[in-house]
Formats: sequence, structure tokens, C-alpha cells
Amino acid sequence: MFDAVLTENGAGPQTLSEYKITWADVDLNGHVRSTAYMNYVTNARVEYFGARGAPIDGLIASGLGPVMLREFVEYKREARLGDLIRIRMKLKGLSETGERWVIQHEVVLPDEKTAVIVDVEGAWLDIQQRKMVVPPPHVKDVFLSLERAKDYAEISARRPALEIRK
Repeated sequence: MFDAVLTENGAGPQTLSEYKITWADVDLNGHVRSTAYMNYVTNARVEYFGARGAPIDGLIASGLGPVMLREFVEYKREARLGDLIRIRMKLKGLSETGERWVIQHEVVLPDEKTAVIVDVEGAWLDIQQRKMVVPPPHVKDVFLSLERAKDYAEISARRPALEIRK
């Protein structure tokens, strides 16, 4: 289903995952259903971490797993069956220890216009103890390799980072 390609731009690290919209990803209106966007952006994050030496299966085997705390989606334009979309990721927030994070995903259409922006706030979970933990330094380094969003801010390890948009 996914065919991710990670590239670097001249200005610094940028993730750019490409996906072709399939029949399974569209709804009765002929445009991409919301849950498909969540699958695309999740896969982009997993691919990014894996390409930078922190594969998700290895993290889970070591007892560390990502947990999503909040997801905000802003729909701007429709993506349709057969479109080739690209996902750009930027770091929007990170706690000092790397325990909590916010990644902004921009889903871009073939004409370079933005279809959707997805902000995901997450944290690292000790799978056995079922509580948030500080990740190993190499995991924090993966976050730091992302380009920072214009509205990047250091976030608290204990309070929600994303606020409801008005």
C-alpha cells in the first residue's frame, strides 16, 4: 500500500514521502477519507525513523513505543483516486528530554498545493510500565534532524502542547 521515498533538500533535512491514492483510500464522494490520511502520515513517521536508525519494530522490541495524545487535521483541498501525494514533516515541538513531541505533516498535491495539514502530539511509552518515559538519545536525535516549523516551541513534558484552533 505504501511506497515511501525519503529525500533531503538543500536547506536541511526534510522528509518527503510519496504515496499514490488507491481505491481503498477514497470514500463515496471520491476523495481521500480522513482515516487514510492518518495512515499516510503515520507511515511517513515510521519510515522517517527507520531511515534514520530508529526502526519502530526495534524500539518496540526494546520496550519503547510511541503513543498518540492528540491529532488535529485541517482540510484545505481534496485529494482523489490516482493522485500522487507527498508528505512533508516538520518538528513543531519537543520537550527538553524528547519525551513528548509534536510533528506537523503537510500533505501536498501534484500541483504543490496543500491538501491537508495534520499536527500530531505524541509521547514515548514504556510498554511494560504503561507510562511515559524519556527515549534513548538516538531517538531524540531523529526528531532534531527534522526541519523546524515556523511556530516551533519547546514543550512541557507534562502538559498538552497543542491547543484547539479557533
